[in-house]
Amino acid sequence: MKKILLVCSAGMSTSMLVKKMQDTANKEGKEYEVEALALSEAETKVDEVDVIDMQQYGMMDGEGVLKHAESLMK
Repeated sequence: MKKILLVCSAGMSTSMLVKKMQDTANKEGKEYEVEALALSEAETKVDEVDVIDMQQYGMMDGEGVLKHAESLMK
């Protein structure tokens, strides 16, 4: 199972995007664990970071952000 971690200042609003991404992955039969954490919690978990497109985040485009995350896994 692949894991996708979203990080934001508090980890709260991003949890809505996590739900949409997880729903998309489940619908497509993909086994991903999608999680949101506050920056202070994530600093110890990651050493590489990529930025979510601001428009995709604002639109809560779970499918688009999931596709972006998948492109980073290749």
